Amino acid sequence: MTQAHQAKLDDRLKDILPLLSPNLRVLEIGCAEGSLAARVIEQGALHYTGIELSADALAAEKILHRVVRASATSLHKEVFDLLLSFHVLEHIDDIGAETVRGDRCSLIMARCCSKYLIMPVTKC
Repeated sequence: MTQAHQAKLDDRLKDILPLLSPNLRVLEIGCAEGSLAARVIEQGALHYTGIELSADALAAEKILHRVVRASATSLHKEVFDLLLSFHVLEHIDDIGAETVRGDRCSLIMARCCSKYLIMPVTKC
């Protein structure tokens, strides 16, 4: 892991650590290879689910409790305490379509996140 990647993870952990508690249910949309998940799990997140559509899901499956290789709509009946999504929305080609269709994106986030949502974006 490069120093830049390590610094990015450290920065994200500063925001996440105060929110962690026993039995926390975490959903990370765009979990990549699971490096952030590994750090959060070390701190006590007892159930960590990631969504990853790329080939990185294979590496994430070795770290996370569960990796879903489908859109967030597949989890619409589940509830998570903490929802993380770092720089994912700007990679969705038609964000308007994703946020207004039925159970997608923003509605999924509102339904499945019972406590905290951390979702910085660079552009939309």
